[in-house]
Amino acid sequence: MESQPAPGVVRLVRESAPEYPLLCCGIACTGIATLGELSLMGASSTVVDLLSSGTAPTEAEIDGTVGKLMLLFCIVAVFRHLGEYLLRVAGENVVACTQTALFKSLLQLDVAFFDAISAGSLTSVLANDVEAIRLAVAKYFPSLAHHVCACTCALIAMLRISVQLSLTGALVGPVIGILIAYFNSFVRHLTREQQAQLAAASALAAESFAFVRTIKAFGREGHFAAAFAAEAERSRALSLREMAWHKLWNGSNMVMGVAGTLLVIRSGARAVAAGELSAGDLAAFVVYGVMAGHAAH
Repeated sequence: MESQPAPGVVRLVRESAPEYPLLCCGIACTGIATLGELSLMGASSTVVDLLSSGTAPTEAEIDGTVGKLMLLFCIVAVFRHLGEYLLRVAGENVVACTQTALFKSLLQLDVAFFDAISAGSLTSVLANDVEAIRLAVAKYFPSLAHHVCACTCALIAMLRISVQLSLTGALVGPVIGILIAYFNSFVRHLTREQQAQLAAASALAAESFAFVRTIKAFGREGHFAAAFAAEAERSRALSLREMAWHKLWNGSNMVMGVAGTLLVIRSGARAVAAGELSAGDLAAFVVYGVMAGHAAH
């Protein structure tokens, strides 16, 4: 029995196995940079507390806060770019190995295979197949790790600042998430419909060019031109409809996000007025909430 090709994720994990140590180091550096960014938010809240306090801050307090901010900025700068470099090295190593193995496999195929497929198609396969792996290893997977780390750490920081405000955000978040998920699925359906229409128009053009001698012999140029014009018009209509719904989705997403943030700020302002929170804690909580929402989205 012939072995079935491995699914994309399984194949990616298998191809990346030799680079696991480098990938882990890169992800660890990215995580440290994320923690540094979150610590910067907390240090910034200290600045707000210093400026909003009734007494003037001492020079030692100012120097200590500035030094802490500078140290955190250096940590973020060093570890973020170091992590990106390590992940890029791992991605390029995986690409080089995969490209070499794919090229070797193609050379071992029968000659009849090369007669049926053009050299340009094989070159395209050789480039596109490994480009997907490069993007997954060096871009998408690190981005996923960064967002998961940022969301988790931001939620923990929010709970440490105020459990009550975190529960308020937790009540608002799911409602907004359900609406966003519904619009997102609908917009994706429209996008797939538009792409299918573009493929239909391209197929009609390819078919017309393939049988151009027959079309010209029977004088059917006008008929096929009108048919392609109809396909192009439908593609334009679907593209405009998809764009309209996409912009409506983005606008409603922003409005709902701002509404949820304002509800949390209103509750936080009452807590500040009651002396339960400081102004710096409220500012840090809002920033953490925005970061967690962006990472989750």
